[in-house]
Amino acid sequence: EHRHALANAVLGLLSSLAIALCLVCLVKNAVGRLRPDFLARCSPRNGECTGDVKAIIEGRKSFPSGHTSLSFAGNAYLALYLYRALCGSPLGELFVYFCSSIPWVLSLLVGLSRISDYWHHWEDVFVGALIGNSIAYWMFSLRFGAIKSHPAYAKAKTSNEVSEEEDVAELQEQTLPV
Repeated sequence: EHRHALANAVLGLLSSLAIALCLVCLVKNAVGRLRPDFLARCSPRNGECTGDVKAIIEGRKSFPSGHTSLSFAGNAYLALYLYRALCGSPLGELFVYFCSSIPWVLSLLVGLSRISDYWHHWEDVFVGALIGNSIAYWMFSLRFGAIKSHPAYAKAKTSNEVSEEEDVAELQEQTLPV
């Protein structure tokens, strides 16, 4: 059973990465965009590029960011997996949120590095992150169902709702008569 669950998780992760890679490659070749460092690659003289042909072609494929998309496709999937695995943990909700957000933050750093290195515009990174997150959520939902359908999530929500109702009832009892 444990091996089956692990294989299911790994196949979902690989599916997420493969679909993100295919989609990004299609969009890069169909839409493209000049990279922020395109003029340095081009070395224009008399209105024509004189730089290395491969570098010029690569300089026309800025949109969307492939590194960011793949990073989010993998790490967002991992974040969802961690959240699902840790949900309902006795260590508390803050611990669950913190641990499951670490992979996502690492992907954010990858995207920010692409902007600071002048390889991408912020829009390229933003759309790459959207693509990666969307595909990761889609692949995770196909393998494991929606996060909100997980029994630990439902149990945690139910216990929170019950405690909130108890808190409201307790406050109403403590209210001073007018």
